[in-house]
Amino acid sequence: MLPRYALPLLLLVGARHLELMAKGVMSYEEEADMSYEEMVEMMEEHWPPRPPQPLPSPSPPSQGSQVHMVAIAGTNRFFFMERPSGKHPDGSKVIAGYWDVDTSTFTNVAATDSLFCSGHTLTSAGDILVVGGHIAKTGYADGLRGLRIYNSTSGSFTSIGRLIAPRWYPTATLLPNNQIMITGGTIKPGSGTGSNPYYELWNPRSPGTTRRLPLSDTFVASTGDIYYPAQYILPSGHLFMYCNVYGEIFNPMTAQTLSVIPPLGGNMKVYTEYPYTGSS
Repeated sequence: MLPRYALPLLLLVGARHLELMAKGVMSYEEEADMSYEEMVEMMEEHWPPRPPQPLPSPSPPSQGSQVHMVAIAGTNRFFFMERPSGKHPDGSKVIAGYWDVDTSTFTNVAATDSLFCSGHTLTSAGDILVVGGHIAKTGYADGLRGLRIYNSTSGSFTSIGRLIAPRWYPTATLLPNNQIMITGGTIKPGSGTGSNPYYELWNPRSPGTTRRLPLSDTFVASTGDIYYPAQYILPSGHLFMYCNVYGEIFNPMTAQTLSVIPPLGGNMKVYTEYPYTGSS
């Protein structure tokens, strides 16, 4: 007669068999060929069951601060922009700097207006154009219409002009002709504060100003706040642009929609507008 613990033990052994077979350690044929003695030996090996282990202590909450980050061309450094939160590596309210991967050190960079919630991209010269931003915060001026250049050679960060429209969460994209297209963002912080139906073109030959052109009516109507639209240059030189549930192939120099991109998910809408995306 089997001992009173035999039934739970047999269940345990059966589960162990299934685990070994799932891992490929034991085949179904090997399991079927086990003798009574081998089964008893396995039963004794796995009895009594190991008590449940305590769960690990939860990790402490992160003390980091969200940042925008761009690789500095030709270096192992990353230019970053953040809130004046006091969570900067030196505990200050500094909102810009760069991190050197080789030396694991950071260097502060002077800034005059709010950079968080801005858009940015490399220019054709390898510098970094930073556009739009946030309202005035902690001694920093309103940056919603900010137009700035970080010089990758000198390390200077300079305001060079103003955007035509205020932009909170815009996208900046370098075009094949060295101009930069600046799209999207609301005119104030927060959803529903007014989307921008126009995009702006920045030309390095006249860096202090931009030129305004219209987005298509369908794009504006289908993309909500137009937060951080995804924009990529195609081999043709035209632009793939997608935001929320709508996208187009677009000619940014003529403001012409060349074709409409089928929606993601077919009849089931897939939303891609920030914050429903990670990065693009």
